[in-house]
Amino acid sequence: GSRSSPLAAAAGAHPLVRTVPCLDERSLAFHAVGYGRATGRPAVVITSSGTAVYNTCPAVVEASQAGVPLLLLTADRPPELRDNGSNQTVDQVKAFQGHVRWQVDL
Repeated sequence: GSRSSPLAAAAGAHPLVRTVPCLDERSLAFHAVGYGRATGRPAVVITSSGTAVYNTCPAVVEASQAGVPLLLLTADRPPELRDNGSNQTVDQVKAFQGHVRWQVDL
């Protein structure tokens, strides 16, 4: 999505980053869990805002329960455009509460 494009472009332009493009957030998140399980190193999942974030929830819970490292970078709307009834304005700040070791809303 347009909100996560700058993150994806920066990752793609970095010489030490290997990118795996994927149209389905759920599949990508499970791919990242597999990478983390196999290497012991976190994979980074970049998603757009809204329900795209929630599509990663099953993999986040699995990673949490198994102690697999995983890092999600999720784009969101500016605070003034959140929770206003518009399409894709779900609360993603608390999406993973109880299943993550750390989270921050920048």
